[in-house]
Amino acid sequence: MSESLTAELLLGLLVGVGALCGAVWVSRRRTARSSRYPADAGAQRWSLDGGLRLVSGEQPGLSRRWRHGRVTVDPGLLTLRPHPLGLRSLPARTVTVGVAGLDLAGEQRAGLSTVVAVRPGSRLVPLTTTTGATLQLAVLTSDTAELFTVLAAGPSRT
Repeated sequence: MSESLTAELLLGLLVGVGALCGAVWVSRRRTARSSRYPADAGAQRWSLDGGLRLVSGEQPGLSRRWRHGRVTVDPGLLTLRPHPLGLRSLPARTVTVGVAGLDLAGEQRAGLSTVVAVRPGSRLVPLTTTTGATLQLAVLTSDTAELFTVLAAGPSRT
Protein backbone atom coordinates (compact mmCIF):
# COMPACT_ATOMS: atom_id res chain seq x y z
CA MET A 1 0.00 0.00 0.00
CA SER A 2 2.81 2.43 0.73
CA GLU A 3 4.41 1.62 -2.63
CA SER A 4 1.26 2.69 -4.51
CA LEU A 5 1.12 5.92 -2.49
CA THR A 6 4.78 6.64 -3.35
CA ALA A 7 4.12 5.90 -7.01
CA GLU A 8 1.10 8.24 -7.02
CA LEU A 9 3.08 11.03 -5.36
CA LEU A 10 5.94 10.58 -7.83
CA LEU A 11 3.54 10.61 -10.78
CA GLY A 12 1.83 13.74 -9.43
CA LEU A 13 5.20 15.45 -8.98
CA LEU A 14 6.25 14.61 -12.55
CA VAL A 15 2.96 15.90 -13.98
CA GLY A 16 3.26 19.10 -11.92
CA VAL A 17 6.84 19.75 -13.05
CA GLY A 18 5.85 19.08 -16.66
CA ALA A 19 2.93 21.51 -16.44
CA LEU A 20 5.16 24.18 -14.90
CA CYS A 21 7.77 23.76 -17.66
CA GLY A 22 5.05 24.01 -20.31
CA ALA A 23 3.64 27.19 -18.77
CA VAL A 24 7.09 28.81 -18.60
CA TRP A 25 7.78 27.87 -22.24
CA VAL A 26 4.47 29.36 -23.45
CA SER A 27 5.02 32.53 -21.42
CA ARG A 28 8.53 33.05 -22.81
CA ARG A 29 7.37 32.46 -26.38
CA ARG A 30 4.63 35.08 -26.02
CA THR A 31 6.85 37.75 -24.48
CA ALA A 32 9.75 37.23 -26.91
CA ARG A 33 7.56 37.89 -29.93
CA SER A 34 7.82 41.27 -31.60
CA SER A 35 4.72 43.36 -31.85
CA ARG A 36 3.71 46.31 -33.99
CA TYR A 37 1.51 49.12 -32.86
CA PRO A 38 -0.14 51.51 -35.30
CA ALA A 39 0.88 55.10 -34.67
CA ASP A 40 -0.03 58.49 -36.08
CA ALA A 41 -0.19 59.11 -39.83
CA GLY A 42 1.14 55.80 -41.09
CA ALA A 43 4.21 55.62 -38.84
CA GLN A 44 4.80 52.42 -36.92
CA ARG A 45 5.97 51.52 -33.45
CA TRP A 46 7.65 48.20 -32.76
CA SER A 47 8.29 46.53 -29.44
CA LEU A 48 10.53 43.47 -29.10
CA ASP A 49 13.14 41.91 -26.84
CA GLY A 50 16.69 42.93 -27.63
CA GLY A 51 19.89 44.44 -26.38
CA LEU A 52 22.06 47.52 -26.84
CA ARG A 53 25.72 48.20 -26.19
CA LEU A 54 28.13 51.05 -26.82
CA VAL A 55 30.83 50.40 -29.41
CA SER A 56 32.45 53.86 -29.56
CA GLY A 57 31.74 57.39 -28.39
CA GLU A 58 29.52 58.26 -25.45
CA GLN A 59 25.84 57.62 -24.86
CA PRO A 60 24.22 58.28 -21.47
CA GLY A 61 22.90 55.09 -19.87
CA LEU A 62 24.97 52.68 -22.00
CA SER A 63 28.41 51.10 -21.71
CA ARG A 64 30.41 48.50 -23.61
CA ARG A 65 28.49 45.77 -21.76
CA TRP A 66 25.23 44.50 -23.22
CA ARG A 67 22.01 45.79 -21.65
CA HIS A 68 19.02 43.58 -22.40
CA GLY A 69 15.35 44.35 -22.14
CA ARG A 70 12.32 45.47 -24.12
CA VAL A 71 13.26 47.67 -27.08
CA THR A 72 10.62 50.02 -28.45
CA VAL A 73 11.34 51.34 -31.95
CA ASP A 74 9.77 54.51 -33.28
CA PRO A 75 10.88 56.29 -36.46
CA GLY A 76 14.42 57.46 -35.67
CA LEU A 77 14.20 56.57 -31.97
CA LEU A 78 15.07 53.56 -29.80
CA THR A 79 13.91 53.16 -26.20
CA LEU A 80 15.34 50.37 -24.05
CA ARG A 81 13.61 49.31 -20.85
CA PRO A 82 16.27 47.11 -19.23
CA HIS A 83 15.44 43.96 -17.31
CA PRO A 84 18.06 43.57 -14.57
CA LEU A 85 18.85 39.90 -13.97
CA GLY A 86 16.32 39.06 -16.68
CA LEU A 87 13.39 39.91 -14.42
CA ARG A 88 10.76 42.16 -15.96
CA SER A 89 9.40 43.12 -12.54
CA LEU A 90 12.60 44.91 -11.44
CA PRO A 91 12.55 48.57 -12.47
CA ALA A 92 15.57 50.03 -14.24
CA ARG A 93 16.40 53.36 -15.83
CA THR A 94 15.03 53.67 -19.37
CA VAL A 95 17.54 54.55 -22.10
CA THR A 96 16.32 56.60 -25.08
CA VAL A 97 18.56 56.94 -28.14
CA GLY A 98 18.05 59.09 -31.23
CA VAL A 99 19.18 57.16 -34.31
CA ALA A 100 21.00 59.04 -37.07
CA GLY A 101 21.79 56.03 -39.27
CA LEU A 102 21.93 52.25 -39.62
CA ASP A 103 24.73 50.22 -41.18
CA LEU A 104 22.96 47.09 -42.46
CA ALA A 105 26.07 46.20 -44.48
CA GLY A 106 27.97 45.83 -41.18
CA GLU A 107 25.40 43.43 -39.74
CA GLN A 108 26.72 40.30 -38.04
CA ARG A 109 25.17 37.17 -36.58
CA ALA A 110 25.87 36.37 -32.96
CA GLY A 111 27.87 33.19 -32.67
CA LEU A 112 29.77 31.16 -30.11
CA SER A 113 32.10 34.05 -29.23
CA THR A 114 29.16 36.10 -27.92
CA VAL A 115 27.08 33.25 -26.47
CA VAL A 116 27.49 34.53 -22.90
CA ALA A 117 26.17 38.03 -23.73
CA VAL A 118 23.75 37.51 -26.64
CA ARG A 119 21.61 34.62 -27.85
CA PRO A 120 23.18 32.76 -30.78
CA GLY A 121 21.53 33.68 -34.08
CA SER A 122 20.73 37.25 -33.02
CA ARG A 123 21.24 39.98 -35.59
CA LEU A 124 23.89 42.47 -34.44
CA VAL A 125 23.34 45.73 -36.30
CA PRO A 126 25.61 48.77 -35.88
CA LEU A 127 23.87 52.13 -35.68
CA THR A 128 24.95 55.74 -35.23
CA THR A 129 23.21 57.98 -32.73
CA THR A 130 22.40 61.65 -32.99
CA THR A 131 25.16 62.28 -30.40
CA GLY A 132 27.74 60.66 -32.69
CA ALA A 133 28.14 57.43 -30.72
CA THR A 134 28.20 54.03 -32.40
CA LEU A 135 25.98 51.36 -30.83
CA GLN A 136 25.22 47.74 -31.59
CA LEU A 137 21.60 46.55 -31.54
CA ALA A 138 20.89 42.85 -30.97
CA VAL A 139 17.51 41.49 -32.05
CA LEU A 140 16.46 37.86 -32.32
CA THR A 141 13.31 38.12 -34.38
CA SER A 142 13.44 37.22 -38.07
CA ASP A 143 10.94 39.80 -39.37
CA THR A 144 13.23 42.79 -38.84
CA ALA A 145 13.45 44.20 -42.39
CA GLU A 146 10.40 46.40 -41.80
CA LEU A 147 11.64 47.27 -38.32
CA PHE A 148 14.91 48.64 -39.73
CA THR A 149 12.99 50.60 -42.38
CA VAL A 150 10.91 52.26 -39.64
CA LEU A 151 14.00 52.98 -37.54
CA ALA A 152 15.94 54.49 -40.46
CA ALA A 153 12.99 56.66 -41.47
CA GLY A 154 13.72 59.20 -38.76
CA PRO A 155 11.17 61.25 -36.89
CA SER A 156 8.29 62.71 -38.89
CA ARG A 157 8.63 66.42 -39.58
CA THR A 158 5.10 67.81 -39.73
